Amino acid sequence: MTDLGMLILTHSGRLWKEGQTSLNYLSWRFSKPGRLDNVPPIQSLPPFKNSWSGAVTFYKVVYDVNAPFQHLGTIKCREKAQHALRLDPYNFLIGFDCHVEHWRFKDTPENLGTVNATHYEVVRNIEHPHIPGLRTIFPISEDLVVIAVTAADAIFILDWKKGQVVRMLRMPQDLYGSNYELGPDVDLRKNYIGNDLQTTHINGAYPVKGTPYVLVSTMAQGAIGRFNLDDGSYKEIARGFVGCHGVRMNTEGLIYFADSCTGCLVFMDQDGRVVRRFSVKSQWLHDVQQVVGSVYAFSLSDHNELQVYDIATGNKAFGRKFPTCRHTGLEGFYGMTPDWVGNSTQFISYAPYTA
Repeated sequence: MTDLGMLILTHSGRLWKEGQTSLNYLSWRFSKPGRLDNVPPIQSLPPFKNSWSGAVTFYKVVYDVNAPFQHLGTIKCREKAQHALRLDPYNFLIGFDCHVEHWRFKDTPENLGTVNATHYEVVRNIEHPHIPGLRTIFPISEDLVVIAVTAADAIFILDWKKGQVVRMLRMPQDLYGSNYELGPDVDLRKNYIGNDLQTTHINGAYPVKGTPYVLVSTMAQGAIGRFNLDDGSYKEIARGFVGCHGVRMNTEGLIYFADSCTGCLVFMDQDGRVVRRFSVKSQWLHDVQQVVGSVYAFSLSDHNELQVYDIATGNKAFGRKFPTCRHTGLEGFYGMTPDWVGNSTQFISYAPYTA
């Protein structure tokens, strides 16, 4: 049996709501004429409200046809965990809605048995007034990561070792419109820019290894674009995939993302031409992550389920459906049970083991 890597899945206590994630609804919602005209003063916006709990689930991925994904444990959180990144065998960054935590484990999760909250310490909590609405977190270098932030409609470069934001690049106004200036006196924790006042609802930022480019995906326009970190410029590659999430590039050099409303994994070339789709029959495919080769992991939020397919053969390699609490007000009771970790699966990350 060969160990391949670690897959990490995040969870939210938020229920998926049918009708609010359809292509028609989102197209109507974000294409209203004058949507961003006469926005209210930012000081009048309410603070960010942490309404949902969350969790982080760890799997060891092995080359074993009978048990390819071995559950290492789940850590429940008081807040919704958006995305997790493994930095090295012991250190992880966990992106929450308004901050990033650096977790250091006492031993590698693979050696700890069933991972739980007693196995790690929070080394650092990283906050910044402009990062509420954090969605994804990916590494650029040993010290730097890039995060996608919806409320600011921007990507941020974060020096996680120093706990500092070192750069912000907002989505360009000439393509996507404008809403608020984000000066030093603006604190989005106190005055949160909600979805309907955002220009793009950017939800993915992925650095392309060996290049200065960061790919981005937006929910409002269904746009795929890229920033050039050398000069700060931006180029839109494609648009029209309204609702899409989590853009990345695979090991074969194709751009891919979750076309959330249609339940499809979409591949496109560098010029924005779609070269393939793979459907998993979901009404809200929140994220997709390449594991190895033609094996991809899918986060089906509407089913509260993780599925893994070999898309070359169409064979399902693994699946786990999580219990769902459909009764508002009973989440606290469900939370006391070991099996309930949230009502919807969120983002996925994968860290291969190095030789």
